[in-house]
Amino acid sequence: MFITRQSQNQFLLQDLAKQPKVRISLGAFEKEPLLTPKADLVLVARDKAFPQDWEKLKDKPFLINSPGEYEVKGISVQAIPHDGKLIYLLRLGQEKLAYLLQPSQKELTPRQMDQITEADFLLVSLDGQGLGPDKTSALISQLEPPVVIPMDYESHHLQRLAEILGGGKIEEEPSLATGKLSLIPEGTLVRALSISP
Repeated sequence: MFITRQSQNQFLLQDLAKQPKVRISLGAFEKEPLLTPKADLVLVARDKAFPQDWEKLKDKPFLINSPGEYEVKGISVQAIPHDGKLIYLLRLGQEKLAYLLQPSQKELTPRQMDQITEADFLLVSLDGQGLGPDKTSALISQLEPPVVIPMDYESHHLQRLAEILGGGKIEEEPSLATGKLSLIPEGTLVRALSISP
């Protein structure tokens, strides 16, 4: 899987194992259009919401914006309702990814926690009307994902997360090829992605 960050909370995931490769755009899309109009699959993190300018797209990709289980182009997707938003769990081949936009004060249910802890990669908001880095890091410690990819943050949020989790300075990188992370160290690895131009 190849992951790039397109805005504060919009990501492009590409399943490179599939031929032709499958492109998944994932985000809140509240105040921005779909930045990858040629995506095969669009996952909207707000329940029943649509990307800005959705009606203007000629060739619309498959859209998921409500709870349920889906299978699209060999990609397994679960959309789980939580506090007006959707938690996404995706399975791309052997890799599992969870997307958690702006976790709220409302606690996750034990079932939601179990589902998210199965993920190899957790994309989670550090701020942006969410819990903030301190409480989000507590949630990360509870879930114990092998890899965390933060979103909705400013640089000081990253450094606070590093302090709390006990890691060194977190540097942004342009993208992440997950196949190169075959030997993930014990604990949680934080990989911050810069917003691609």
